Amino acid sequence: MAEYPLLIFPDPARTEKAKRHGGGRPPRIPDAQRQAERLALQLERLHQAMDHRTLTLQDNPLGLQPELALVLETIGSVDRFINSIRMIPGLEWLGESEIESIPPDYGFEDEDDPQKQLRGQMFLVMTDRRALEELQNLFNRWQRDPSTRFPRGLAPLRQAFAHLYTIRPWDDEDRIRETGVFEDWQCRERHGQTVTPFEAELWFRGTPQRQHQAGAYLRSRQELTFTLLSGPDMLGAW
Repeated sequence: MAEYPLLIFPDPARTEKAKRHGGGRPPRIPDAQRQAERLALQLERLHQAMDHRTLTLQDNPLGLQPELALVLETIGSVDRFINSIRMIPGLEWLGESEIESIPPDYGFEDEDDPQKQLRGQMFLVMTDRRALEELQNLFNRWQRDPSTRFPRGLAPLRQAFAHLYTIRPWDDEDRIRETGVFEDWQCRERHGQTVTPFEAELWFRGTPQRQHQAGAYLRSRQELTFTLLSGPDMLGAW
């Protein structure tokens, strides 16, 4: 039997949670009118993407409802944003991460150095048509009057609209950007390879019904040949 060195750990002790250091003054944000005009175009594209998704799924035998995974990038942080998302039926939080380098644009810039890269957050949210329409209604209210009162618990969305850098559908580029996969496919095609192995990374969904629907739909795609390798946990994603 292999021998390993004995590790001596210190006695456990309670410590305070580390606090993030502020990065100076908050960044300058665009005025509400300019921000609203820009976001209105992005929300219109979301509705178009939802319409396309509806057409894609209208004949599916599994009863899947059209949904979109959204990418929301904010400049700075938005307090209690996830709590607001969870209060709108049909919106489902998928994940979030910090963004270190966002180009200053659209009226967002550092107060002291307009050319400085900005920091923010990226949120991934799943939405169905009903939730997208509710989000549109709240945006319309904010567009008419940025100081309007939102229903209880949804006030953070006003801050989100003011700090939103972009809102768009999640797409293939978010998953495989800069991985070289497109170049790999082109190389395989040039060499006569007609079948390409791949892995499918699915969104984790919160209910068993949606988990099984997602797995069944992926298996039903006749043009794809694949094997799910990770068992039930993998089926809990879409």
